[in-house]
Amino acid sequence: MDVHATAGIRTRCAEHLGLCDAKQRWALADSSLLQAIAADQPVVRGMRGRRLQGILAWADRMSLVGPALLVVGFFDLIVKLRQQRARPCTNERLSRLFVGFGAGAEEVLFSRYREQSQRPVARVNQVDIASMGRVYRVGAREAIRNLWAACRTILLTVRQLPDALSNRRIDFLTHGGLRLGGYSYMRAWFEGVRDQCDPDAEVCFLAADTPAFAAADAGLRTRYLQHGFVRRSLLLPEFDSIDALTDDEARHFARALAGLQVSVARPERCDVSELTHEILVASVYELPKEMRRISPVLEWARSCGWRVRVRPHPREDRAFWSHGVDRTMVQIEDADPSFEDALRRLRPRIVVSWYSTALAEALNRGIVPVTVSDESTPAIADMVYPLMDRALQWPRDQARIAELMRDDAVYCATLQSLSGEASRSRT
Repeated sequence: MDVHATAGIRTRCAEHLGLCDAKQRWALADSSLLQAIAADQPVVRGMRGRRLQGILAWADRMSLVGPALLVVGFFDLIVKLRQQRARPCTNERLSRLFVGFGAGAEEVLFSRYREQSQRPVARVNQVDIASMGRVYRVGAREAIRNLWAACRTILLTVRQLPDALSNRRIDFLTHGGLRLGGYSYMRAWFEGVRDQCDPDAEVCFLAADTPAFAAADAGLRTRYLQHGFVRRSLLLPEFDSIDALTDDEARHFARALAGLQVSVARPERCDVSELTHEILVASVYELPKEMRRISPVLEWARSCGWRVRVRPHPREDRAFWSHGVDRTMVQIEDADPSFEDALRRLRPRIVVSWYSTALAEALNRGIVPVTVSDESTPAIADMVYPLMDRALQWPRDQARIAELMRDDAVYCATLQSLSGEASRSRT
């Protein structure tokens, strides 16, 4: 393979690996690793990952990778089998199953899904094995059988890596080892649940990770309810349907998965005459250095006399808003169940954030989004949604932002320009 082909595979690693057999994809779906490969950087792992990588590097030299993976996966699997017995098992009949993980907006998303389904909806938390054990309990024989098969899948998948990625064998083996016990349990669990499901049953996920791979591999009809921006480095399970947030991401999903049903919500757009002359900040949970990007916007708003309201992220500790800014500069707004509800009630002139999906939601509703992030932000570089084309950027567009705060014609032209990029790319 020539140098250019090798570089191409590494740069478009996720796209290339996404073409592999669907039932092998879970063993490669390490977004951090795929980003590291594209940037030609080492992957950063936690303590458990570093320890496992050291063990597997030694086992590889001794030709004992398979046994090492089995031992690691076995102990992880035993823990999960014990955790599932914490509650009585209902063995209920299933037509709709919602699989969450404790996301900030999960309650709103679950309520919306339940209202739309018109069928009884069971619910489990994929990080709380006891909640899964309440619906179905995996037997030891089923678990071990899936562990053995999953271990073979890891070894086969890594053996089939392109030559351009051969120097990352231990990295991929480490990812497989970290996921082996979890995938084995989830695969066995979904195979068992399949017998409790109605013929047209659906399993809805909020995350495209190991449990979703296991459900799709077990042959269940799966749906992905997108609630955050999607990364290019994300390998997708074979979902049957996806509720996408934006047209850009819908097209990405359609290219990645053949035969996929994709839908995009079309919310009612606000008229500029309905908007207040206020600013809504959609906060994020980030490091203090990143949070301080908003400070110049707050100072500018105060100098101009614009009121600033802040909707905190459900998962942030609010320390920045309590101690990092002058409290007289902002008003906290946390009464609304969802950001969508906050937009309807507050009707801000602009929505300011970092790289939150709130920016896409604002544009979809006819409100100008402004980002304080830039192209150097790693999350944006890996984002499918072209945020820099869909939002104004502070401080680059400060003059335009000041103008549209006062002028409806400029406001409408700005909205048309930001939204028009999506329209032109669809033609």
